[in-house]
Amino acid sequence: MHDPHTIRLNAAWEPPVGDGWLERRFARPSGLVAGERVWLANDAAACPRLELNGRPLGQPAGEGPPWRWEIRELLSSRNLLRLHADRAADATVQERAGSRGPLPACYGNVWLEIEAATS
Repeated sequence: MHDPHTIRLNAAWEPPVGDGWLERRFARPSGLVAGERVWLANDAAACPRLELNGRPLGQPAGEGPPWRWEIRELLSSRNLLRLHADRAADATVQERAGSRGPLPACYGNVWLEIEAATS
């Protein structure tokens, strides 16, 4: 079994504007083949509330952290990931109002994992 290919999503997050969600846009990973699984992962201490393309992700697979959601069927050519900013008053987020930046450390790291098809 091969290690999954990892795509980090910690940069270019848009701060919340009124609705309490941080947003990150990303393209569908290129070169996906039949049978590959795509997971969204997060290593925050508490399980975050996430939405992908307007659909709540709900409960993750496993006991986490890292928290993992299988998302291949939800992917579009362009995607919008939203993380509910329960800590919207966090100074790091407020300082960035109106500009993209890294995901504040209190929300952990976010990444995609692409697992090879099993034979």
